[in-house]
Amino acid sequence: MGVKIKKRQYSLKFFFIKFILSLIIGAGVSIALPLVLATLASNMGYITVANYNEIQAEKTAKILETEKNPDYKNIPAGIKYLIISKEFDILNTNMSNGEQKDALRYANGKFEKTASGKQFILVTRDKEFCILQYYIGSHFTNIWLDIHMPSPDILINAGMILNCLFVFSIMVFLFAKELRKELKPVMDATTKIEEQELEFNISSSRIIEFNDILKSIYNMKNSLKKSLKTQWNIECQQKEQISALAHDLKTPLTIIGGNADLLSETNINQEQEEYINHILESSKRMENYIAILIDLSKNTGEIPINRESISIGKFIDSIKGQMQSVVAMKKMNLIIAIMDESFRIEIDTVLMERAIINVLSNAVDHSPTHGEIIFNVTKDKGKCKISIIDSGPGFTPAALKYGLERFFMDDKSRNYQHHYGMGLYITNSIVTQHGGKVELKNKRGAEVDIII
Repeated sequence: MGVKIKKRQYSLKFFFIKFILSLIIGAGVSIALPLVLATLASNMGYITVANYNEIQAEKTAKILETEKNPDYKNIPAGIKYLIISKEFDILNTNMSNGEQKDALRYANGKFEKTASGKQFILVTRDKEFCILQYYIGSHFTNIWLDIHMPSPDILINAGMILNCLFVFSIMVFLFAKELRKELKPVMDATTKIEEQELEFNISSSRIIEFNDILKSIYNMKNSLKKSLKTQWNIECQQKEQISALAHDLKTPLTIIGGNADLLSETNINQEQEEYINHILESSKRMENYIAILIDLSKNTGEIPINRESISIGKFIDSIKGQMQSVVAMKKMNLIIAIMDESFRIEIDTVLMERAIINVLSNAVDHSPTHGEIIFNVTKDKGKCKISIIDSGPGFTPAALKYGLERFFMDDKSRNYQHHYGMGLYITNSIVTQHGGKVELKNKRGAEVDIII
């Protein structure tokens, strides 16, 4: 079906340019608004302009220069005065002590300008000096507000900063929301694929680059769907082949068992009777294995297990005869070493026997005649570790990596031509269901560790 592309699209570059322009416009409005309000307040007489006190101070200085007996109480608010004699004695003032010191330094030509905006004017009269102090900057015309509130300049700057922060926060929130909205089809599609839900329609985005990603995801989804379908068909075929092979094994196995029964009724010696008993026991085990294999091929792939608590020594004793029979085929020496025979494990004895015999058979197949198989049972961090070490050439790097996978065969180094790649896979499946693991190593030969 493909991705339905929306008519109106734009690039990711345009999306970011729009965001940056929005920030610039928002910043401009944030800065302009306090200035407009300050201008309106100035026009309405609530605040003064920045040089208002300077103008008033210059006017006052001219008046003080000409009047003989001025009334200093009539000096406008925002201007302070200090009257001193020609000998620099203080006669009259409304300045604080610190301001008086600054004014006297100014009169002596020693005052240095500061960032506070404090300014002075020196007025020379007949018998005295008058020093006027004022500040450059806006002020409230209301005396109470001028004393208790920050200056209008500070409020204007604070308003600009707060407005910018507020506008930037809103713009970033809206940008993130819109970006998340455009990314949603991509996130939804990847989530569906991650959950292996491949029957879904892919929506589109208004951003061109995101739509390109969605097209790639759509193609990937179809490829994955096709691949999974192919894999499922292969697995079904494999299960059918395993089931058919298991059914085919029943007939020759029945013939072997029947002939062994007939042989047991003839005149045979004790050694022959032991061999026949081994054949019958192995036939029964094979019948159980085939039943499990058929069940495995028909169901989900998990082998049903029936656990029981048993000491490791007793379990090994129960399968020792079959182990000896396996190694006897190539006249090999089986060395069994158990660290703690009383150590108890919870296992399905039938399945675990099958797992161990699979590994042992594999070890025998890849060891020379009259070789040696080491069978060690140890405790490892509270778990039972069964190590089977053969005297063959060992695993190749590929076998160490893939040897536990179904149908893996590596005939180049382990030249047995009749394996179907199931032995170690089945062993690993059984051990995994017991909560354990199988490890492949190379020592003096190939080593398989079963940890449960």
